[in-house]
Amino acid sequence: MLAIAVDGNRKHYRFKKSRGTYEPSLFDGLFIAQDRKVSAFVDKIRSQMTIKSGPDVCGPATFTACRETSHKSRAKVDEEGPQIAVCRHGILLQGLNHYRGEIYAYPMFLQKELAEVAKATFFCMDVACRYWPYLEKMAAKLPELQPLTEMKPFLSVMHAKAHTVSPEERAGVSPEERAGVSPEERAGVRPEERAGVRPEERAGVRPEERAGVSPEERAGVRPEERAGVSPEERAGVSPEERAGVRPEERAGVRPEERAGVRPEERAGVSPEERAGVRPEERAGVSPEERAGVSPEERAGVSPEERAGVRPEERAGVSPEERAGVSPEERAGVSPEESAGVSLEERAGVRPEERAGVSPEERAG
Repeated sequence: MLAIAVDGNRKHYRFKKSRGTYEPSLFDGLFIAQDRKVSAFVDKIRSQMTIKSGPDVCGPATFTACRETSHKSRAKVDEEGPQIAVCRHGILLQGLNHYRGEIYAYPMFLQKELAEVAKATFFCMDVACRYWPYLEKMAAKLPELQPLTEMKPFLSVMHAKAHTVSPEERAGVSPEERAGVSPEERAGVRPEERAGVRPEERAGVRPEERAGVSPEERAGVRPEERAGVSPEERAGVSPEERAGVRPEERAGVRPEERAGVRPEERAGVSPEERAGVRPEERAGVSPEERAGVSPEERAGVSPEERAGVRPEERAGVSPEERAGVSPEERAGVSPEESAGVSLEERAGVRPEERAGVSPEERAG
């Protein structure tokens, strides 16, 4: 067999007043060892040891699981519990009843009984670190126990970790408490907080600041000023008004519009252009001038009048006619000729003379 594990359980106790039977057990000594054999072995071990009371110490830890001696319980119990040995598969090998606390003699009895038949290599026990020195001491006094020392002690992992566990830790005392660290310090509470000093006071925050009063409020600065709102903004004056921008400018109204200047005028379009008046008309040029009509023509002056030609000349009247000179006079015809007066009449020649009538004929 590879290993044997032994442990006790004090929860399976039996009171003295419990009624039982005095009939012998059918399987007496088959699994649960006979009480008389166990008692004889315990007495033999106790006779070889120095009486030592109190719990055993393993490193910094103190254990109550097992010890050299133990008094019977003062409670009204008869059997305080069983001590069982099992293999590494959990199969029950042998057990016994213990009538006092867990003492080293009980597991030593089971080890001795099984060593002869099981020939186990390891002996497992939760306090093997304390049990094995005790076994070696007893084996030196009792030679029949020497074969038990040929096994190798096997200590559980949990107990190996418990070697560094102090009594305070087993009692639920944390490392901080053992080091004198108060609950407040363990909870991260600083000395100032433990002394009732509030975080604001520790940070040098004055009562006004703790009350939520800002430096500006303490200095009498109003909320609007703290928010950077100028007096004009608080009075409802817009930034444009503060900058001297008039309402018309803020509304996007240009100076020309504010002055009543229409879009056409702002675009440089004159009233004449807006009225459809052409540049020539705007410059005072009349349609006749634009058509190349001179002022004289526009005034009804004919080209002859503009050239200094008088009406008589324009009507084809010659200067002589304009001077009352008749055509005959203009042609060199004398008035008499133009009146039909012949040369003879103009020379005083009488008709009779002009007709070739001699004076004698005219005198008849």
